[in-house]
Amino acid sequence: MLPPHSFPLSSISARRVLILLIVYAVLVIASAGAYTALSGNRSVPGHFILLFAITVLSAWGIHARYRWAWVLAALFSAWQIYSGIGIMLPLLGVDVLHAPLPARIIFGVVALRTLVLVAVFLLLLFFSDRKNVFG
Repeated sequence: MLPPHSFPLSSISARRVLILLIVYAVLVIASAGAYTALSGNRSVPGHFILLFAITVLSAWGIHARYRWAWVLAALFSAWQIYSGIGIMLPLLGVDVLHAPLPARIIFGVVALRTLVLVAVFLLLLFFSDRKNVFG
């Protein structure tokens, strides 16, 4: 374990990231619930379990102030921002705002999840002590 002073986030920034990761985990659970309710498929897809597991692991590591958790959270949020935008752009192209209610709900949840991770990514990127990230 590294000394606490080598963690790249200040305690207030780490707390903010933790809160946002908890919000994201709740949104993942809501997404899984919406998917199972709206699709008629009663099994939860493995993708939601993976998202939840990585979120919990990142939150636990940041709470414990492990440097690998900062990297994991940054890479995870970048990957999910890319994925969320990749889901939202085609839906905007077919005018999802006039689509049936289930499509709008799924679009809204994906948009919220993506926005939360944009905030996490910005906190991790711009509020980190750069010399403790690589040193």
